Amino acid sequence: MKILSRIKSFFTQTLIGGITVLLPIGVLIFIFKFIFDFILGFISPISNIFKLSFEINNSLANLIAFSIIIALCFITGFFIATRLGNFIFYHIENKILKKLPGYKIVTETINQFKGNFKDSFSTVALAEVYGNSLSTAFVIEKTDDYYTLFVPTAPNPTSGNIFHVHKSKVTIVDVKVDEAMRSILAVGSGSKKLIENYKNKKIENN
Repeated sequence: MKILSRIKSFFTQTLIGGITVLLPIGVLIFIFKFIFDFILGFISPISNIFKLSFEINNSLANLIAFSIIIALCFITGFFIATRLGNFIFYHIENKILKKLPGYKIVTETINQFKGNFKDSFSTVALAEVYGNSLSTAFVIEKTDDYYTLFVPTAPNPTSGNIFHVHKSKVTIVDVKVDEAMRSILAVGSGSKKLIENYKNKKIENN
């Protein structure tokens, strides 16, 4: 019996050790694959042109297309940063682009995201989103009575849901964003600091 118990203990500890090592690697691979597939889908129209025109392989076509997009963004940004470029873009935008359907909505959304990017995801909170249970959330915006929160899914924090939650059900915790992200990537492991901080905040408020 002792031999069987030792074998069982050895097998369990070895298996857990392997999972501990491989799970973070698997999560990282999943995230990188998600980002990579998104980029490939974005550049595929350009890469297809190169594949058909020059009969090159798929990887080289994607690399060329990606390089062209990066170079085009840099050149455009550099040109607009000049006085002449800014002047030309201002007139083109006001006379042509703003008359296109949806252009104003897209630009306002991008500008809002660009302006709030540094402030967004800088504050971690625990919120009562589903009844009395707590969800790890990131504060996007705040009004007098409500918080706009992003609640990521685990172990893939690139997806999630937006909630508008009353301030009475939101507790800001003194936990760094990267620490909260690590607990999400680890499917909740390492959440002890979040919970303890939440309890301390509740005691202070009472």
